[in-house]
Amino acid sequence: AEELHYALAASVRRFSGENLLLEAVEVGSQELICTITSLQREHLRRLQTIANWVEARLEWMRVQFEEASKLMDDWIRDRVRTENEAIKAAVAYMHHTLLTSNAEDKDTSNLASSGTRRLRPRAS
Repeated sequence: AEELHYALAASVRRFSGENLLLEAVEVGSQELICTITSLQREHLRRLQTIANWVEARLEWMRVQFEEASKLMDDWIRDRVRTENEAIKAAVAYMHHTLLTSNAEDKDTSNLASSGTRRLRPRAS
């Protein structure tokens, strides 16, 4: 923010028309010097008003940007947490399914080895 303030102040000085006053002094016309000085003061006042407005507007935009960034960070964190929970649930389901399948296979092999035949339903 401080760098912006100095940059805007430098712009105001650069656009203030200092060279016009120097040229008027070289010519030596008092009326011209007074007129240029008066116009230059008004011009500087307007430039400073514009610089102040720009600085205030950019500061407000910075605040809005920081708020938006915080909201996005929160949103992303929540989405990642939800996704991780879904992945863990899927892995747990797959693990449970594999364990259940392995247990059924063992039961089937035990029945087959004991001579008992297990009937399976037909697939339609």
